[in-house]
Amino acid sequence: MHTHRLSLLILSTLLIASSPAYSTTKPTKLDSTLNQTLLAQQDRAPDLITVGASLLNSLLNPPSRSTQINADAEVKKAKIAADAEIAKEKLRIEASQNTDKVAPVLNQWGVARIACAPGLVFINGITTDTVCVQPSAELNPGYYSYDNARKQLIRN
Repeated sequence: MHTHRLSLLILSTLLIASSPAYSTTKPTKLDSTLNQTLLAQQDRAPDLITVGASLLNSLLNPPSRSTQINADAEVKKAKIAADAEIAKEKLRIEASQNTDKVAPVLNQWGVARIACAPGLVFINGITTDTVCVQPSAELNPGYYSYDNARKQLIRN
């Protein structure tokens, strides 16, 4: 109710301020010059009725609820997608840094992980990183893939 009273007050003020004043006396030369000046300024000035109508329209008809719901849904979709990407990246980093999966596999062959260099045994498939070990009588230097299902190395 308060908004309607305020809107009515604004509209009536705009109508009064924008309507020309009429005089009952005979116009003088000064009046006609003044009228011409006012008309010239009025052509350059914004139309107060149009401005007032636009203001009233925005007060009485705020953006639709469906527009806001759609915008909120887009924000939620973007947040879900970002959260999924963050979770994937965390898993990838964790998998590449997790030595707990590597140690038990290497222990069954009696070898230990070392920094990769030429002439070593290169194993892929235990984690996302290549694992390197020292060659032995059972493991010749070269590239291997770990078969997790059979728990064995396959020479590439």
